[in-house]
Amino acid sequence: MKQTLLSDQNSERALLFFAGWGMDEKPFASLVVAGYDLWLVWDYRDMTLGCGDFVRYREIVVVAWSFGVPAAARFIEGNPSLNITLKLAVNGTLFPVDDRMGIPQTIFDGTRANLDGRSLMKFYRRMFDGAESFARFKAVLPVRDIDGLIEELDAVERDTKNHSAYFVKWDYAVIAEDDRIIPATAQREAWKESAFGILEIDGGHCPDFKKLLSRFVADKGLIGERFGNSSGTYDDNADVQSQVVAHVMGIVQSRFNRHLPSSVLEVGAGTGMLTCGIVSLFPDAEYTFVDLNDNNLHAPADAVRVTDDAECFMASCPDGCYDLIVSSSAMQWFNSPAMFMRACFRTLRPGGTVVLSTFGDKNFKELDRFFIGRKFFPGVDVLRKMIPPEATDSSAEDGCLTMRFESSAELLRHIKMTGVNAMSSSTPGAAMVARHIMADYPVDTDGKVSLTFNPVYIIYGK
Repeated sequence: MKQTLLSDQNSERALLFFAGWGMDEKPFASLVVAGYDLWLVWDYRDMTLGCGDFVRYREIVVVAWSFGVPAAARFIEGNPSLNITLKLAVNGTLFPVDDRMGIPQTIFDGTRANLDGRSLMKFYRRMFDGAESFARFKAVLPVRDIDGLIEELDAVERDTKNHSAYFVKWDYAVIAEDDRIIPATAQREAWKESAFGILEIDGGHCPDFKKLLSRFVADKGLIGERFGNSSGTYDDNADVQSQVVAHVMGIVQSRFNRHLPSSVLEVGAGTGMLTCGIVSLFPDAEYTFVDLNDNNLHAPADAVRVTDDAECFMASCPDGCYDLIVSSSAMQWFNSPAMFMRACFRTLRPGGTVVLSTFGDKNFKELDRFFIGRKFFPGVDVLRKMIPPEATDSSAEDGCLTMRFESSAELLRHIKMTGVNAMSSSTPGAAMVARHIMADYPVDTDGKVSLTFNPVYIIYGK
């Protein structure tokens, strides 16, 4: 495999993008993901890829497209020491040449036998669902020779036959309904047990990766900035989050009605809305608080306060540190809830409990039609599957809370005051989207507007 550093942001986070067959760096030269050094991996004639360039990163996100999926799986399996959080597969499977879960053998053989300049262009054209997107691709065509592409096909087929079982569990698989390279039906079959969640999208084999990645890859610098700016107004406006905290407190009380935790970790402590209640319950415990900003107003003076990204912090925590790990309304911003939940289980002491709240796929459902590429939140069924299988006494349940506002302008103000803006920094035309919301947001019969929250409560023990 070859690797190219496309975007060097001098970041402590990296995104490894495993491209499809027939690619090089040219089609992706303009791709940038805020907060991440972006590496492109391509050319699978040699299936080896060293980790030397990646050991310096505190967090690595892996995105694999098409025939890049099995190559990425090899890399992930071979480098367990790297802190790989999100694992996202796009229009590909672990079985690229397969009559049931990939490209049928006869079609693959025909592509190889008849490959020339003309058939290659025909293949490229089939990757797209429209003339406009194909025209943009033609302006940045990969520079690859036919012999090398045939060798790459041979290598992918050999790897399919020689490595039939991958043990990587992927966070999400994205499947395009109109994929004319790897049929959507084959992809659905392939990901039944190999991914926690599946997102089906419109379009063809090669999606708009800038929009797609904005849905899954957290811009953690922007998230920290938003919540930092809203710290002075958060508590007075976060009515739903306050109700969620009360529910989390009730769960914690019920789990610790016979013994008290001696060591407590709160993740995403924010201004300390949950902290206040937890400390009043367990005043003698040792506390550690982790957040992107140090704005916790209720942390005890002797507590350990860590200003850090929770996914990086948890990866470096020793095993068996805490009796209780709590988090309220934070996990929805993480790249990989699955890896975070596994890290919580690892750092939990025997007899300990994890209590988490996040928001599910029905959250802010009224805003769906206004955003292209709104942050993806997995639903309760997907989150339930992410609970470590070794955990005891586990559950994941969701609920529905509704806030009502006098107008869409007041709704937008609420979102700003609580820092939960659903748009990423790469969302084009933010002001125009806001005007669209103010003009076209659905109005209830009494003239007010509603906003749905979908809290999810996750509990498990060790």
